[in-house]
Amino acid sequence: MAIPVLTTKLHVPLLRAGFVPRPRLLERLEAGCSSKLILVSAPAGFGKTTLVSTWARTRGHAVAWLALEGADNDPVRFWQYVIAALQTVYPEVGEGSGAALQSPQAPPVEAVLVDLLNEFDALPGDCALVLDDYHLIKARPIHDAVLFLLEHLPPRFHLVLATRTDPPFPLARLRARGELTELRVADLRFTADEAAAFLNEAMGLHLSADDIAALETRTEGWIAGLQLAALALQAPGRGDVSGFIASFTGSHQYVLDYLMEEVLQRQPEVLQTFLLQTSILEQLNGELCDALIEEGGQSGPSADTLQELEKANLFIVPLDEERRWYRYHHLFGDLLRGQLQRLYPHQIKPLHLRASAWYEARGFTTEAIHHAVAAEDGSRAARLVEAYGFAVLMHGEMLTVKGWLDSLPESERSTRPWLSIYLAWVLLLTGRTAEVEAQVQAAERALAAGPGPADGAFLRGHIATLRAYAASFMQDDVRAVAYAQEALAVLPAEEAQVRSIVNFVLGVASFIRTDLEGCIKAFMKAGELGMASGNIHMAVPALAAAASIQFTLGRVRSAELSYLELVKTTQERAGASTPLLSRVYSGLSTVYYEWNRLEEAKSYAAEGVMAGRRWGNTDVMATSYIATCAVRRARGDFEGARDAVEKVLQLMRSVTLSAGIPAQGIKTWIMTLLAQGNLAEVATWADAYSSPFAEASDFFCEAEYIILGRALLTLGRWDDAETLLSRLAHQTEAGGRMGRLIEILALQALLCQARGESVQGHTLLKRALLLAQPEGYARTFIDLGAPLVPLLQQVRAEGIAPAYVTALLEALGMQPAPASASMALLEPLSDREVEVLQMIAAGYTNDEIAGRLYVAVSTVKKHINHMYDKLGVRNRTQAVAKGREAGLLR
Repeated sequence: MAIPVLTTKLHVPLLRAGFVPRPRLLERLEAGCSSKLILVSAPAGFGKTTLVSTWARTRGHAVAWLALEGADNDPVRFWQYVIAALQTVYPEVGEGSGAALQSPQAPPVEAVLVDLLNEFDALPGDCALVLDDYHLIKARPIHDAVLFLLEHLPPRFHLVLATRTDPPFPLARLRARGELTELRVADLRFTADEAAAFLNEAMGLHLSADDIAALETRTEGWIAGLQLAALALQAPGRGDVSGFIASFTGSHQYVLDYLMEEVLQRQPEVLQTFLLQTSILEQLNGELCDALIEEGGQSGPSADTLQELEKANLFIVPLDEERRWYRYHHLFGDLLRGQLQRLYPHQIKPLHLRASAWYEARGFTTEAIHHAVAAEDGSRAARLVEAYGFAVLMHGEMLTVKGWLDSLPESERSTRPWLSIYLAWVLLLTGRTAEVEAQVQAAERALAAGPGPADGAFLRGHIATLRAYAASFMQDDVRAVAYAQEALAVLPAEEAQVRSIVNFVLGVASFIRTDLEGCIKAFMKAGELGMASGNIHMAVPALAAAASIQFTLGRVRSAELSYLELVKTTQERAGASTPLLSRVYSGLSTVYYEWNRLEEAKSYAAEGVMAGRRWGNTDVMATSYIATCAVRRARGDFEGARDAVEKVLQLMRSVTLSAGIPAQGIKTWIMTLLAQGNLAEVATWADAYSSPFAEASDFFCEAEYIILGRALLTLGRWDDAETLLSRLAHQTEAGGRMGRLIEILALQALLCQARGESVQGHTLLKRALLLAQPEGYARTFIDLGAPLVPLLQQVRAEGIAPAYVTALLEALGMQPAPASASMALLEPLSDREVEVLQMIAAGYTNDEIAGRLYVAVSTVKKHINHMYDKLGVRNRTQAVAKGREAGLLR
């Protein structure tokens, strides 16, 4: 179910006939666009909304408008409305962020704001966002998020707040930086000329200059006071105008109460009734007012009455161009409600109930529940929450549902099991997993105590699903599977949305058990059900996870096809910019890196980082940074690689990443150190493992143990490396994790070569290549560097996959030497001597060459001396020059 948006909250209020132009203030507002924040702060009745709406309608640049209300204190609802407001001027803005917010596991708001800020920076022109009545926002998370937005706004974007009270922002700091423009009470008061124009021209009075000055003095330029005074002065039979004005004393509230009574008492009784009975509404239209007004409470259709009120300037504000929707001036509405409570308190509950029924019939759930609660009809409110709560939860409005539940009487909460279920979902999806079971048990008690709802099977399915989900969070695969199977047994077949969640839990449980085939099957089923039920926020992560497992199992080509198909489907359903694609982009980057398609890998890694930020998904950000590091390292950009891996390590320190990702992060870090020749830091890390073999069976740490095996090999700890790599080879092959097995076999081949066991090394590498060729593995071999070249050359000489092996050798920088050049040498160089020459040409020291070849420095010196003799040279410079002449170097 889509959560409807009240579009009237997004309209810039219309300019009413006879409004008083205030060019001095309009100029102040326009000049304020040189700052980030324009703050219009004053008590009720000082014309804040009128002034800002006049500016918004008359300026030459885009203005997005949002009229806030108390219900907007849910962060998800608030930012959904902000995005909807922005889309009235730039329809494409926030498309992906809006989709992310509707997810039951919505991203952190800061992640959404990063996405929005990037889009703001790309806007073609100047834009302002107006938040009217910001004083109604009390939620600290919203204040913090708005401040974050404010502090990072691009120069051409401005935030305008119209509020009765100052927001809890560091205004002094903003002032000192020149980032704040303020209009306050002293600025907003009517001047004598403005008061004269308002009273005599707009309100049609004929007051003398002295009377105007007296009234302006009495009200201190307070616009609401002047308007109410004018309405009172318009009343037929008003006698002594000067005496009336002179009687104004006391505070604004006193004056307003007095004038309120004067105005209401002088209206026809039928209009008084209309005003009082409709005062319970935040927004009014003719049909809604007709539903509220009791028979005899109006003289004709409410739509006509609303138009007459507007013509009479009776504190009513039109909200759309068609004059279908209105609202009362906030202060006027407050006082009308006070009068209703004082004069007709028995009418309040029936009025709210009629409003609730009208809103429910039109699908405005939040408003329907609001009025049911205001009517103190706990049964009706509870029924509405039962009917619509889960749909609102699935759109990410956790605090809205929590607020509804908190507003219900205990008698309703304790007897309606669905209400406990919804609270359990709120707790689970906001990370309060330990509190879920108490609510599940409350639901079971309510279910057992009652006659049993018609949807009892669905409810029991929810209970089992909640328990399964909570167990998977705690990596308790046994309980997760048991409860998931129980859920599937009782859930009706047509409940695809919840079934998709259950299958996702089964996928997680299979992953915990390292049953990767079962994991793929469950995730694919979750994706299928999610797509069928419209639960795309479950479907896309599930299908992306299935593709990732395919990659781990060595099915690289299948993984690519799955990812590409998912990109197409997701873009069709959620738009090209949806952050749901973050996992998919990260996965594609990994695939293309393995195939040595570095430009595509780089592009998808960057997309993954950006989409991960929008989604707030730290797992995706980490894996995308890992891919970024690999690409930069492959291109020799070690500074960029180190920067990317530092971001991964920072995430590992600051948040809890999903199982397996920290090991990938460690592997990336150590590979970067090895590529730089930083063996000292590698040795320090490897020495931290008192027993590097004891935990090698941990599936989630396999990537880390593989790189440990390579580190031990490089450091000359060959026995340790052999023991570790043998165990890893056995467990990865048994688990069908061919991608990891290929890398382990290549490392074992290098170990054999280092020990002089060339025949065994040749056999191991040949097996790795035969496994790798069908899936196009490349970087797994290329990243092992020059030490692998002699083994690859031996395999090619044997005629094993010659085209494939030749491509790998070329990627490693090896080209066939021209025959004539080779003959010119006194004696051909051995393969190892060619490797040493290439590394000398690249600027490596003897120590670095030894580290890369896994040999002693003394061995490197012997190779260099033999090479010098064969080339007929005496130093490195001469050797490199002769090597180029001989075609040995590119």
